[in-house]
Amino acid sequence: MAGPAGLSGSRAAGREPGRDPAGRVTIHDVAAAAGVSRQTVTRAMNGMPGISEETKRRVLDAADQLAYRPSRFGRGLVTGGDHQLGLVVDDLRNPWSPELAAAVVRIAAARGWNVSLADVGLAADSDRMVEALGAQTDAVIGTLGSRAAEWIARLGSVPVVELDPRGDPLRAAVQLDPSEAIE
Repeated sequence: MAGPAGLSGSRAAGREPGRDPAGRVTIHDVAAAAGVSRQTVTRAMNGMPGISEETKRRVLDAADQLAYRPSRFGRGLVTGGDHQLGLVVDDLRNPWSPELAAAVVRIAAARGWNVSLADVGLAADSDRMVEALGAQTDAVIGTLGSRAAEWIARLGSVPVVELDPRGDPLRAAVQLDPSEAIE
């Protein structure tokens, strides 16, 4: 079934129309389908003043037809909501990972941040997991291992801090010194 602008029945630029490369419908897709600006979609989705009821209905209908789910973080920017930190660990069964997760959650909470966890060591599709984490967080910290370059590229503009990077760090990094644990 085609949406208001016929988005769902055709293919464009080698990807499913109305979806970003990770497969999500974006605010830009809703705006195009409704024939309005991205800002108008924001106003309609958040019940803000400044648009007519007809425009609001057109935007909400387009969003419904495209199965659009607003970004929790985009909405947080509009409403002043909390920040979300993504934590990547390589295996929660590693005794160090729960300690790391507990410390990150404690420090983040003290600063008003929430934490989402991605255990890429046990994930069947770690690429998808990292992409999803990047789409729903304001920053990412974690052990990216040998796939750091690839995952940092997938995270795009999301700030990343690598923990104990292999080789030269690609972005901000925290080098760990295990000498005390060995002694």
